[in-house]
Amino acid sequence: MPTTANSSIIELRAACRVGDESLDVERAVRAAGIRDRLAAATKGTWYTHTDSSGISRVLCQVSTSIAVKVASMLRSGRNPKADAVMLANAPADMAWLLAENDRLRAERNLLRDRADDATLTAYWTLRSDARQQELAAR
Repeated sequence: MPTTANSSIIELRAACRVGDESLDVERAVRAAGIRDRLAAATKGTWYTHTDSSGISRVLCQVSTSIAVKVASMLRSGRNPKADAVMLANAPADMAWLLAENDRLRAERNLLRDRADDATLTAYWTLRSDARQQELAAR
C-alpha cells in the first residue's frame, strides 16, 4: 500500500509529466515554425556591406557571381552596422540553436529515463517550480 509521501510523489510526477507533455507540444510547434522559416529563407552565405553613404546592407551570396540584398539598415537606426551583423548571422545562429535544443532535449530525456526514484522526485519538484514561474511570467 502506498504511503502518503509516495502518493504525493506519484501525483507530482504525473502532474509534471502532463505539464511537460503540454509544454513539449507547444515548444515543438514553435520550433517547427522556426525550422520552416529558416528553410524558406534565401540559401547561401549571408554577410554585411556598408556603402559609402553609410547604409548597411545584409546580402546573401547565392552563387559565385550573384549576391541578393536581404535587408537595408538606414543610418537613422541606433546601430545599423550591429543590426546588419545580427541579421546576417541569424540563419546560422538559428540553425545552431535548433540543433543544440534538439541535443539537450535528447540528453535530458535519456538522463530522465535512467534516473532512480529519488533523483526523479527531485527533478519533478524542480520542474514543477520552474513551470509555475514560467506560467506566472506569461
